[in-house]
Amino acid sequence: MKAIITDLDRTLLHTDKSLSEYTAKVLHECRAQGIYVMAATARPMRSMRAYHDRIGFDAITAMNGAIVSLPNRVMEFGISRESGRRIVDKLLCHPDVLLSIETSEGFYANRDIPEWQPIVYDGFPDLPEDIILYK
Repeated sequence: MKAIITDLDRTLLHTDKSLSEYTAKVLHECRAQGIYVMAATARPMRSMRAYHDRIGFDAITAMNGAIVSLPNRVMEFGISRESGRRIVDKLLCHPDVLLSIETSEGFYANRDIPEWQPIVYDGFPDLPEDIILYK
């Protein structure tokens, strides 16, 4: 098996987050030769869609390994609720902290972040129920 595993920011993508036609073409040629093309990134899955649509990754590891997306399976490796609560509790000790959490049900923050459009949540340090905490 041959594979190319690439990060996105400043590796596959330009500093403006664009993907060149040349790079997309080369990756498609590699896939045509039976070489798997995979991405590994700290980014959340929602920010991978446009690149996945252009390249057709065979697998994606996102959020620093919290999610692994394979053709027929998605594996999730979340932070325990207990650990998440302890982390959030410590962060909230800092005045005016802007807190945000990536979860299986979306992006939560303690105040609005217009460019990211989070779910504004005022219940911290308690965490939303029935979600997987990623980061």
